[in-house]
Amino acid sequence: MTEELTIAEAKTRRRLIEARKQRDEIGRSRGDAIDRAYKTLAAMPKRKLYISEDFVKRGRGNVRLRDAGARAGMKLYEIVPAEPKLTMANAPTQLDTHATDLDLPPPPPVSPKRHSSFLYAAAGVLLLGGGVAGIMLSRHKEAPVTVATPKPAAPAVHQIMVDNFSVEGAEPALLERAAAIRLAVIELLKNTPDVKVIDTASIDGITCSAAIHPNSPPQFVPAAGAKIGPTAALADNAAGIVALTQWIASQAHVHIQSAAPAALNAFADALAAHANNDDAKAEAALRAAVTADPNFLSAQLLAMNFFASRGNDKDAFTAAKQVLVLAPANADAARRVARGSLAAGDVPSALSAYGAILKRSSDDAEALNAIGKYAYSANDAQHFAAAVKRLSRVSLGDSSIHEPDLLLAAGKYEDAVQKYYDIEVNTPNNVALALKIGRIAVLRHTPDIAKLELEKLQKTDPNYGYHLLQAYIAAGQNARGDAEAQLKEARKGERPGDDYWTSTAEIYAMMGDAKSVIASLESAEDRREPTISYVLSDPLFSFLASDAKYQAVRTALTSRQNDIRAALAQIAM
Repeated sequence: MTEELTIAEAKTRRRLIEARKQRDEIGRSRGDAIDRAYKTLAAMPKRKLYISEDFVKRGRGNVRLRDAGARAGMKLYEIVPAEPKLTMANAPTQLDTHATDLDLPPPPPVSPKRHSSFLYAAAGVLLLGGGVAGIMLSRHKEAPVTVATPKPAAPAVHQIMVDNFSVEGAEPALLERAAAIRLAVIELLKNTPDVKVIDTASIDGITCSAAIHPNSPPQFVPAAGAKIGPTAALADNAAGIVALTQWIASQAHVHIQSAAPAALNAFADALAAHANNDDAKAEAALRAAVTADPNFLSAQLLAMNFFASRGNDKDAFTAAKQVLVLAPANADAARRVARGSLAAGDVPSALSAYGAILKRSSDDAEALNAIGKYAYSANDAQHFAAAVKRLSRVSLGDSSIHEPDLLLAAGKYEDAVQKYYDIEVNTPNNVALALKIGRIAVLRHTPDIAKLELEKLQKTDPNYGYHLLQAYIAAGQNARGDAEAQLKEARKGERPGDDYWTSTAEIYAMMGDAKSVIASLESAEDRREPTISYVLSDPLFSFLASDAKYQAVRTALTSRQNDIRAALAQIAM
């Protein structure tokens, strides 16, 4: 191989000398090709052999190549060193890729002699690739040349406008049916991948419509621009929806979901009623649609959003679960399922849904906070550390978890608070951090620090954290009435995933009320608060060590940790 390269070097130098002679005899070069060659050569290290991408594609040799980056916009490759031949005593261990010293002068000024540019362009090609042509064509036993292929282009997004229908005779009943069919088709298109519904006609888009003729039954004629689709008998709204969506699908080459006729009819009725502000009729029709076809994604999406807008969290949650089954990548459904599962105390389902969110958005703060909290609760240091690290890239101000939490869970208040102070320097308005420092300040009998954190919480978290820290401060002063009043206010701002009942247990422990401590811990376990590791090591509860009810709570909490760990194991971080 070394001898072959030596021959190649000699050939390259001869061609270079010939090219210089031709330049001197004919004139100076001009043109983009030769300019690019000079720029490439100027950017290349000397005594190094490179092969241009164009030559790789044309050469069709068997030499193994590797990517060598680009020089002055030209893609280059290097020859991969050959494997050593162990049967030869003096076999070389590394390929000698040194080339001749390409000490070319800078590009000369432009000359009107056009034909000289072709000569120098040829010289550039020979210089970058010609010297190794014999090597590439002679090494039949090496692996074939591999050239990176460009990534496939993203699917084209079809812009589609559904124009108003024309109704012959303008009969009121047919006008209502036309409006319902049009709304249903638009909604179906909104939930079709690679389709964007537009409100005004576009040169790049498709304008679709339909004409309805009042025969018996009425006739429905879909259209796409000047093209007319097959006529369909309009026996019901479903027939019109199917006719128009099939026609649009054939013109735009997309797949539009359909459903059972009963579901389509109810779906159209629900949309029409909602457009007319008749929510009672819309709800009844929507329930009929999802009952007729539970796998009708557009109806389930409509139900999820409709019930959520009316404050019906239970039915919105039910619809969201079905949406997540039908469309696992739907982040909105996953978030609703996660929140609803937490509210119901189903932590594994909540973590699974948050994991689905992270697959689509790896830096989602809500998902990372929830996963980090429950990793901390289950003593899963790996997932906890991964969540903390990702949150540090998003927004430290939004983080509810911090690295010293593990020290706090181990009951090391002094070590934890010193590290919390360091974090607070960079994130002075972090709500969760202010509450953590304030609670520790009360337990460490440093009221001035607790007061400072209370002032922050009054501005940043007036509905929950502020009242909870007030309750700690009151308990530290043995003011039971004030503490319970503040706990009552804090509960109004409690949300699933908070640690309200764990804090309540600590506050009652500070006041020596064992019965209320156990009752609060039972509520914390029932609400699946993310504080199991903390509770199991909390020194405030040590006076209950011999209490049978307290031991029962500890046993229940420990068993919950196993379920959480199993759920976290399914989430790739």
